[in-house]
Amino acid sequence: MSLIVGSARIDENDNLKNGKAGDQTGKEVSTQAYYTHKKGWYVFRPKSVAHANALALAMKQACNNNKIGYDQNERNGVIAQLKKYGSLDKIARATECDCSSLVRACIIQATGKDVGNITTANEASVLEASGLFEAKKNVIGEGMLYNGDILVTKTKGHTVIVVSGRARNTATTSNISTSKPKSYLSKGDKGNDVKTMQTMLIAVGYSCGSYGADGDFGSSSDKALRKFQEDYGLIVDGKYGAKSKAKLESVYNRKKSSKPLGTYKVTAKSGLYVREGAGTNYDIVPKNKLTKNAQEHAKSNGALRYGTHVTVKEWKNGFARIPSGWVSGDYLKKV
Repeated sequence: MSLIVGSARIDENDNLKNGKAGDQTGKEVSTQAYYTHKKGWYVFRPKSVAHANALALAMKQACNNNKIGYDQNERNGVIAQLKKYGSLDKIARATECDCSSLVRACIIQATGKDVGNITTANEASVLEASGLFEAKKNVIGEGMLYNGDILVTKTKGHTVIVVSGRARNTATTSNISTSKPKSYLSKGDKGNDVKTMQTMLIAVGYSCGSYGADGDFGSSSDKALRKFQEDYGLIVDGKYGAKSKAKLESVYNRKKSSKPLGTYKVTAKSGLYVREGAGTNYDIVPKNKLTKNAQEHAKSNGALRYGTHVTVKEWKNGFARIPSGWVSGDYLKKV
């Protein structure tokens, strides 16, 4: 099973601030497959297995509760609502958080202890001083991680909690697991990685059955993958490993990049951030690093204003490359 992490990620307009309370897209606070962050991860493992399991559960509850959204301006709203309702899954009033305040809320629910106001700039030192966690370790691969582990970038950036994929038990200690995780997906697997594979297969013309991209690698998905492997000269084994993944991503991106280039209008009412790469895991380009023309149409925080016209030079993974960097294609309209 793939390792899954949960976190508060970004608001409904792909911005950090000024969004509407609550999760408007189902993705503001959500789970995703484990990934390697470009800044690197530290892992903080709860000393107590019970705390680890409770942390994983708390983050799952937050990710499944659409009353909890993302907004750095209102980041501590989730703390107040947790104290009011007693559990993240019971919060019934739309509220906000950011990645570190949500981790704080999960710690409160799981352990009964409030580590205090944290940001990703000080989270590592605060968690070390709390007495709740083992000494931090550098993450060298997902094979060393367990449910309930808290991951923090080595410099200011992001924080997540492992919610599923490798359960701890009373025999689990601080020793790093040396078992090598399965390097491919196959029939019977479930999770976000499977859903991503299914989404791409469907997009390039291979049906995964009546349930579509449901995250369950069943017979229909196995048949679709084998047909794809056959059509593209790969070993037909039903295993979604490195070669099949690379080929499918290549075919998918070519199809997705067929979206027309040219002039588009920004449709995000609160503004659209420019990023250094094609994805929300890339840093936001500050205003003083934008092109001169973009600076004239940007807010003080660097977000391009609603209605700004941009020239798209390339499409990649749903993001558009403009002269200043990359922006989400979800908030662009062709003109």
